[in-house]
This record gives sequence, structure tokens and C-alpha cells, in this order.
Amino acid sequence: YREMTFGGYVSGHFCKRCNTGWMSQLEEDAKPLLISLIDGTHSGTLGTEQTRLLSFWVFKTALTLHSIAIQGLFIPRIHYTAVCERGAIPNHVVIAVAQIRGQADFFWIQNQNWPGVTGDMSADDFSMTYKIAVQLGQFAARVHYWPFEDRYMHEYFADNIAHIWVDGPQAISWPPKNIMTNLQEFEESLVIGRKIDGWHTQR
Repeated sequence: YREMTFGGYVSGHFCKRCNTGWMSQLEEDAKPLLISLIDGTHSGTLGTEQTRLLSFWVFKTALTLHSIAIQGLFIPRIHYTAVCERGAIPNHVVIAVAQIRGQADFFWIQNQNWPGVTGDMSADDFSMTYKIAVQLGQFAARVHYWPFEDRYMHEYFADNIAHIWVDGPQAISWPPKNIMTNLQEFEESLVIGRKIDGWHTQR
């Protein structure tokens, strides 16, 4: 876990051209929508152009935070080059958003912990995965990368969460039906299940 002021960090993981180019433009483009989500005033449909913009902002922010994390680095380098060089979010990356009760200036979590069916998986398998969740005011976003297609992801609080990026931008209604209590609840709501003979199972 790490708490800090949103403007209180600088990442050297991105080159100057990225920092002063597309990343700066992305911040400007996303700012009006982000403000309304952060202060809880936005209501209505977010179309795919809006969720595309929001997804790239969330993914860029997750990569930036991870690059200055004190717990160690585990996001594959190719995920940085995908967004910097190709303007793409890698396959198997899913981005979800939620509304959080109360206010927090800035708070984020990163880990490789996955509740659910994981007993037959190796440390090398887990080293390929990640989750990063970020809260700003009443808005929270979670990026997860899970490249194993014999597993599926189940959201314990499905009515509280909207997926804005699943193989591309997804239109959503905002706010969700229910509000999450805190960022940790949001981050931990994702549980792994196993696909067996076409059925989704958990144990």
C-alpha cells in the first residue's frame, strides 16, 4: 500500500518525449471527465470514446505508479513499450472502475495476490501477473493482467463495478448501482475460477 499526493511524484521510467508529448496531452484530454468522476458529479452513459480515453489514462497512471514503487517491479517491460510505441493496451489487460464512499486525496495498491483456484500454479506463473488499483476522491480504477485462459475472473461485487476495457473500450452507465466501501474492497473483489468442460467453477 502507498499513500501520497497525486502531484508529488515524478517518474523517470518514461522518456522525455513521452512525458512532454502524448502523456501530457492525455492528461489534458482526460482532465474534464476525471474531475467529474473524482468529485462524484458525473452521471449518465460513458460511451466508448470516453472509456477509451479513460482506459488509456488509467493504464498510463498504473504503469507510472508501478515504475516508482518501493515494493519491487513486476509489470513486463513490453507493457510499457506497447503503450509508448504502439499506443496499445496489451492483450489480457482488463480495466475496471468503481465509485468509492468518502474522500481520499490519492491512494493506490499493487500486488500479485489472486484469491481462488491457484494451487496448481507456479511462482513463475504468478510472476507474469499483476493488479494495480488507484483511488482519487470518489473515483477508483483497477488494472489487472491475467494471461491464463483456463481461468476466469469473477467479481464478488459485480453491481459495484464497471469494466471499461475488455479487449477494447466498453460503454458503461455511471455511477454503478452500488458504491464500494474502500479501495481495498475493490481490489480484493476479483476472484479466480477454473474453466472445466465449459463450466465456470470455484473451490
